Amino acid sequence: MNELFYVTGLIVQAAVPTAVVLGGIVIFSKTAVGRALVERLRARREPDPHVRQLADEVDSLREELMDVHERLDATERYIAATGRRADLPIAEDSTSSSNT
Repeated sequence: MNELFYVTGLIVQAAVPTAVVLGGIVIFSKTAVGRALVERLRARREPDPHVRQLADEVDSLREELMDVHERLDATERYIAATGRRADLPIAEDSTSSSNT
């Protein structure tokens, strides 16, 4: 008989905190903050198509920038290998020109 009381006590000790936590979650989800949190979690699962399009554009620009970087590296290596720096035009400093 003591074993029955012991098992029943364990069940109550586990069920009460679980019910309190679940009840708190239900009550919290009915508040404005809870609804905002639920909406935010749902939005994470359903990505915005506009965001996906922007991410694709960023990936495209990143690839294009890597190509430009490779070309610049190749040009720098070519100039260093041929020693033709004196033949290159000198770039004007855009900060020194006045627009007034």
